[in-house]
Amino acid sequence: MYKIKLSILLFVKDVFSPLNVIPVEEIKAFAIELKRFLDRTPIRLSLYLPGSILEAMVKYCPQEIAWIKARLQEGRLELVGGGYYDSMSPFFPSRLQSLQLKTHRQYITKIFQVEPSGYFNSSMVWEIGMTELLAHFDFKYTLVNDDSLQFALGRTTPVSGWFTTEDKGTMIRLISVSTGLSKAFTEEEPSIFEEEIQKLPKNDKCVVVSLEVPLDNALTITSFFKSLEQKLSLLDHQTWTVAHVIEQQMTEGKVNLVSALGSNLGLPAGAHSCRELLIRRPEINFLHKSFLAVHRYALEKLSGNDLEKIEEMLLPLMAPFFYRDLYGGKGMKNPGVRWKAHKDLIGVFLAVEELESFDGLRIEVSDYLLDGQKQVWVNNSEISMLIDHMRGAYLRSLNYKPSGVNLFNAMRDDGDISLGFLDHFVPNKINSVSGFQSAVEDRSGALTYPCDYELKREPEAVHLLFHSEQVFSSPETKHIFHVDKHFSLLSKHAAFDLDYRLTNSTYLDFKGYFGTELELGMRGFDSKTQLMKINGTKISLMQDVPILYPNAETFELQDRLLAWFIRFNFSQATRILVSPIMGMNQFASPLAVQGLRIFFFWDVELSALESSSLGMKIKLSKRRVLL
Repeated sequence: MYKIKLSILLFVKDVFSPLNVIPVEEIKAFAIELKRFLDRTPIRLSLYLPGSILEAMVKYCPQEIAWIKARLQEGRLELVGGGYYDSMSPFFPSRLQSLQLKTHRQYITKIFQVEPSGYFNSSMVWEIGMTELLAHFDFKYTLVNDDSLQFALGRTTPVSGWFTTEDKGTMIRLISVSTGLSKAFTEEEPSIFEEEIQKLPKNDKCVVVSLEVPLDNALTITSFFKSLEQKLSLLDHQTWTVAHVIEQQMTEGKVNLVSALGSNLGLPAGAHSCRELLIRRPEINFLHKSFLAVHRYALEKLSGNDLEKIEEMLLPLMAPFFYRDLYGGKGMKNPGVRWKAHKDLIGVFLAVEELESFDGLRIEVSDYLLDGQKQVWVNNSEISMLIDHMRGAYLRSLNYKPSGVNLFNAMRDDGDISLGFLDHFVPNKINSVSGFQSAVEDRSGALTYPCDYELKREPEAVHLLFHSEQVFSSPETKHIFHVDKHFSLLSKHAAFDLDYRLTNSTYLDFKGYFGTELELGMRGFDSKTQLMKINGTKISLMQDVPILYPNAETFELQDRLLAWFIRFNFSQATRILVSPIMGMNQFASPLAVQGLRIFFFWDVELSALESSSLGMKIKLSKRRVLL
């Protein structure tokens, strides 16, 4: 009778925790249930465990660790290698990829006295450039989804077995993972599983599946293993470890697989590379570029043990939940994930500053975003800001170091970037809250033309002056304005001034509004998490309900959850539009809080060639203070 040959790889993902809490009870339950499962069945398994899970098992499950050692010696278990933090390897420099692999391999060798022969990442991403690195660590194989191989081979039928690929004289084996059968193992409906089984080729080839063991709670872990055992009982089968597949089966041939999309990343249908995450989601791209900037900074300033310390601190920030376009604790659509990512990255940056004994003011003009254009980065002892002078001199980030927070860290559903001090002109025919909100949201009057810049340093301050010609068009007319935008930043304080001088450069009178927009990464609007005051009076904000305040001289906002406070003092009384930024969550309803939009704006009447000046003083602190 025909026997199905199976190779099952079980894996556990790192659990996202804003406060780095290890799910000890869930890890204990996993270790116990894995032992019970293998004691009840003759199954052979391959297993991938990231470093944090392994560390917890060593500490809290010593008996199960000893049991795993024995099963490894028997050949019933295979430990598969990978990144210590299950990293999105293709996104990062090779020396950091190497450190991920080295750290994970060394830990496995130390605890279990074996060296893994296979490489795995739970996102199933692959790029041809990884070949040499994996070969350097003596990995014999890696796993990729069968649909990626099918696409590369130009086949319409399912692909199984293993293939070779080569890059610059180095070869690695690519083992096909059955996407359909892997998914069917997790389905509750028996007919789906039976249907996938019928699709399997009737030959001696081994079918490889990868299955995630959920760490939600002890019940889900127990249910997972019971379901796996039940489904396997329906099959006449034999099981191999993944490593055994390449020993017992001949190669299916060569394949030119340059890139594999991966799975569970939140990418849309039609995508062919995980790098599209960096294009489609500006929040992911900005974190990625900030990560690379911190690493470049460390390479420039440090060496030896100091550099090694910083690179080790960067490793957790390569974890996949920081780069997935997903909700909950799975990806960057979760405000908590974005906050955690930037907090930890700021922590690494502060560690570099401490090691290099930084004390003062640093200005760099470089291609921080790696988009082919330069940006102005300014950093002092308490804050740093990235100014995109080629797009109107708005702030792409404002990091407040004592709280470890990037204030401009909201998320827009339209895929546009979150930013601060984006300037707008608004037609004077708009006179309602909804009208102002729509004008700001769609950015139809945003001033994004390139600016010339001047940098003027003083012993205790720096002045950043941006000059541009900005165009504002309305159905009736077109206006050109000369805009001078001036940031003044002290070297040792979380405070800066922002001043504008607007000049009507046309021979047409202008009557309308000028303002500047900020999109803050707030995580809630209730009194426990947020305090907002205008002219000293507390203002309550409800989800999905914008407010318009007509005559403000001061504006204060405190995020009690993330421990930061900001105060604005205006040179001229301003109108303030405050509106929540809401986005979908994984359950579609209700909407999730993704940030807070603030628009400061003034009535502006300028005759031909006439000028007007506006300004504000901004101060940041960890708690509310009086200025």
